[in-house]
Amino acid sequence: MNRRNKRLEFEDYEWLRERCPSCSEVGAQLQNRVDLKREGQDLFGTMIAGVTANMGSIEDKTIAEGRYILPTEVESAAMVCVIGWDVKEKFFPSVDAIGKRLSVRGIPLEIVGIEEKRGSMFGQSFDNLMYVPLTTYRKIFGGRQSLQIHGKTSTREQFQSAIDDARLALRNKHKLKGTEADDFGLVNTGEIGNEVDSITGGIAMVVTPITFISLVVGGIVVMNLLHPFVAHRLKRHRHGGRRLPGLQSLSARPDSRTHEELKSRQSSTVNRQ
Repeated sequence: MNRRNKRLEFEDYEWLRERCPSCSEVGAQLQNRVDLKREGQDLFGTMIAGVTANMGSIEDKTIAEGRYILPTEVESAAMVCVIGWDVKEKFFPSVDAIGKRLSVRGIPLEIVGIEEKRGSMFGQSFDNLMYVPLTTYRKIFGGRQSLQIHGKTSTREQFQSAIDDARLALRNKHKLKGTEADDFGLVNTGEIGNEVDSITGGIAMVVTPITFISLVVGGIVVMNLLHPFVAHRLKRHRHGGRRLPGLQSLSARPDSRTHEELKSRQSSTVNRQ
C-alpha cells in the first residue's frame, strides 16, 4: 500500500456517489475473515463482506435461494446475512437454511439468501463466504477499516469517463492540488481481467472470486489496500517474460497521465459540486 494513502471513509463513498456522473451505480464494502461454529460444526476462514444493497447488482451476484441484502437492512443495520454454498453445505446440508440463524462473533444473523455455487481455483473455494449489511458489519467489527468503493457504468464506452470522474471527485474531496499524487488506489478491473484472461482464459473464475470484484460491464473500484493474495497471484503469472502491465493499476500508484490533462473535466466536476 502506498504509505500516503488515506483510509477511505463512508463520507468518501457518499461524496463519490453524488459526483460520478458516468457511474450508473456506486456501492461500498468492507471485508474480513472469520471462523464460524454452529452446533458442534466448524468452518474456518470464511470471508465476510459488509455491503451496500447495490453490491449485488454491481458484482452481478446470482442468488440461488432467498434474496440479497435490502436497502432498508443497510439503513437499519439489520442482523441478516446471505451465505455462500460452502456455508450452507457445512451447517445446513439437508434442511432449508433460509430463516435459520448463524452467529458471527456471538451475534446471531438470520439467513435471508444463499448465493449460487461458484466453485474453486488455485485451491481456494469461492463459496466460503457471507454478506451482511455494511452497517451491521461495522457493528460487529468496528469502523476503523478502510472502505472499498465500487462503481459500475452502463456501457464500456463510459468506463474511462467513470474512472476519470471517480479520481477527480476523490481528489477534490481530499483537497489534492496540481500534480500532488493521489492518496488512494484505483483498480481498473477490466484491465486486470484482460491481462489475466490472456493467460488463463477465465476472467469470471479467476479475477472475480479472488478479488471479490466482479467484472461487470464497466467495473471500477477505489480502494486503499489491494488484497495481498491478488497481488501474489498476479505477480506469479508472466507473459513472454514480462510482468503483467495490469499490475500498474493494482499498485496504488497514480495514473500515468498528468492531472493537467483532466483539467477541463475537473472544472466541470467542481462546478457541479
